[in-house]
Amino acid sequence: MSANDARSMACVKMRASERGCEPTVSHQKYFRSNSAAKSADVTIVVSFIGELYHNDAEPASSAAKQSIKLTAIPTRYKRLRSYASTLAESRGLILADTKFEFGLIDDDLVLIDEALTPDSSRYWESATYQVGTSPESYDKQFVRDWLIRSGWDKESEPPRLPDDIVAQTRERYLTAYQRLVGKPLFPRKPRNE
Repeated sequence: MSANDARSMACVKMRASERGCEPTVSHQKYFRSNSAAKSADVTIVVSFIGELYHNDAEPASSAAKQSIKLTAIPTRYKRLRSYASTLAESRGLILADTKFEFGLIDDDLVLIDEALTPDSSRYWESATYQVGTSPESYDKQFVRDWLIRSGWDKESEPPRLPDDIVAQTRERYLTAYQRLVGKPLFPRKPRNE
């Protein structure tokens, strides 16, 4: 068994909220070109995730360039993740999970969409964190938990969120922002007295 296989097996056996596994990088097989979603060229998918597909045709030069750019994603992801994790830990939070979306503009690999927000990441309170428990969080897990408790079947239209759940979610997001950035999103304005 290789070291990677052993690490993967250890990750499968992890307890709830346990840390320690190498972040994974997954690939979405669609990209946007001229505002229309298209299926990714097989040569790009093969080059990026190393699947055992076979393409008899010679790759077009642009597809070859794109596949080279896409192979840089795991390194860039891990660098961004490492920086963000260190920052979060310095602010008393654990960055448990996050997503970064990359795209190509011309031939440049760029970070797109939101990054490191409570909608795209899971932040846990490090002061109360314990393996095996559901950690106090500053992300959308609070809403997911409420939806599960509400009995929603995940197929019908979701129920309207009660005002108190919306308010508590807002407070969690604002708290995460303030702790990560070091200042409130909406600073109090001085009163004219």
